[in-house]
Amino acid sequence: MWAVGRHRQAAGRLATVANVPRREAGRVLTQGRQLVNMPQAAAALGAGEISIDHVDRLAACTARRRAESYRRDEADLVGTARTKRFERFVTHAAYWRNETDAAVGDDGDEPNSDRHFGSRPGVFGERRFFGDLDPVGGAEVAAAVERIAGELAAIDARHAGRTRRPKRVLRADALVEMARRALAVAPGSRKPRPLVTVVIGQAEFARLCELSDGTVITPGQLIPHLDAVDVETMVFDGHFRAIEKSDARTFTGALRRAIQVRDRHCRHPDGCDAPIDVCDVDHIVPVHAGGDTSQDNGRLMCRFHNRITPTYCTPPPADPDLDTRTHTPNLLPNPPPTEPAA
Repeated sequence: MWAVGRHRQAAGRLATVANVPRREAGRVLTQGRQLVNMPQAAAALGAGEISIDHVDRLAACTARRRAESYRRDEADLVGTARTKRFERFVTHAAYWRNETDAAVGDDGDEPNSDRHFGSRPGVFGERRFFGDLDPVGGAEVAAAVERIAGELAAIDARHAGRTRRPKRVLRADALVEMARRALAVAPGSRKPRPLVTVVIGQAEFARLCELSDGTVITPGQLIPHLDAVDVETMVFDGHFRAIEKSDARTFTGALRRAIQVRDRHCRHPDGCDAPIDVCDVDHIVPVHAGGDTSQDNGRLMCRFHNRITPTYCTPPPADPDLDTRTHTPNLLPNPPPTEPAA
């Protein structure tokens, strides 16, 4: 059809007929070609059960040497796309890709060619920055910017009458502040070191490899950072208990870390994917109602959900949207009653 219409490519024909940008036409055609080899995904998309964003993630599962494995596991992947929240599906698909690659001896390439960063002056003297960082380095930069932005927001809140800066302005100011602090650090000062947690004792954690912000990475992407990290080992027994109980009022130390590693994101029952970095460790049954500071009575809750009253002190039901590949129902036990047993 596009040749008869004297177009050089199918994308040109589709762009003309549908009156869409040529780039969008090319993207639609690419997705269509991919769906030819993804029959169950195509059926789910046609039925409105998944979105085109799901299709893009599923198409990534067919790349490289994964085509045969995808045909074998397509029902599972599409089923996850149908039933899980989108963020949980993305995590599920990422782990599936990593495990499939590992089965053929591929733990991922070191991030040595994709990193780049630069800047250029704008028309009115402003400075524009552009570039890409590897997942580990990028997460460190993003975490530092967010932390400093939070400090700047707190300063705005303490000063009555000061205009509160929007989040995007706070991040820009935080980047400048981060540079100033870096220049003020004395040579030879001890730098913060990323913490790598090695979890053993459960098959569910066998291929777990993700950052504290929830980004799934390959083992190969850790290699350039191995000379600048601290490593801890956490052993879970058959009931996912690294540490049984603490006499402290709050979750601290190893007990807090065990719950962070176990949950990895906010466990509010309405569905929340806030990562470890912005979560508190909360008592399911409050201390004033007889709850203890233990692994079974602790859960990650983002600061927003943890401060909603009065529901913050009500034990939620078990999260129905657990990723069964990396969790088991034992992770979130049935909530104890609000009133302690006699």
